[in-house]
Formats: sequence, structure tokens, C-alpha cells
Amino acid sequence: RFEWSDADYARLARCTLVIGADVIYDVAATGRLVHFLCELLDVLPPAACALISLERRINFHMPSLSVRATAAEHFASALEEAASSGALCASRVPFHFTQRFQYERVKELELWLIRRNRDRELGKDPHGLATAGS
Repeated sequence: RFEWSDADYARLARCTLVIGADVIYDVAATGRLVHFLCELLDVLPPAACALISLERRINFHMPSLSVRATAAEHFASALEEAASSGALCASRVPFHFTQRFQYERVKELELWLIRRNRDRELGKDPHGLATAGS
């Protein structure tokens, strides 16, 4: 699937956490990242998850004549689309924990927890209903 060797897949069998930091900045690359996460989580062990942190890069958006974080908005939208298709589950993690490093550049930080959709593995749709063949 990824042109990886059998040895690569064997090493992945032990991987339960994917970490991405500062990887959301371009709309096109963000869409490809979400697609890659869907495929990667599909080959990792069932308990595997991804933690993605991002800084909401807020810029002036000419088409809407407003200030927006277009890449972060696209990331959330792409995650929602992947979730609605049943590929994964994603949620923002609230910052209710002690920060060990003070980040003072911006306050618009987000942390996302992304998992494979376990309902799909159990023969259910994302809404908890049995799917065909179950």
C-alpha cells in the first residue's frame, strides 16, 4: 500500500502512537495528511491513535475578505468528512493539563486525537447501527 517492505510492516505492528506537530499549514497538504492518516491507522494495531498539534495560523483571507485560519479549518473539515465516511474518529483534546513548556507565540493552539473507527471493525456504522453483513 505504501511501497513498504514486509519488515516495515512488521515494525509498524508495534506502533501505537503517531505524533504530528506543526504539520497543518497548507490546504492541499492538509487534505493529503488526513488521507494518509486514514490509511496509516488502518494498518496499525487497533489501539493505535494519532495526536496532531497545530497552531491556527490566522491570516487575511482575500476571497472572504476576513481573517481566518484556512488550513486549520480545512483540517477540521477533512477530519469531519473522514469521520462521516466511517474511516476514523477525531476529537479536539482540551488543554486541561499542565504545560511543561510555555508557548507564547500564539494562543490559538489545538491538539487532536485521531483513531480508527472501531464501529466499522465491529460491523456497525458510526451511529451505532448494525451494517449489512453483520
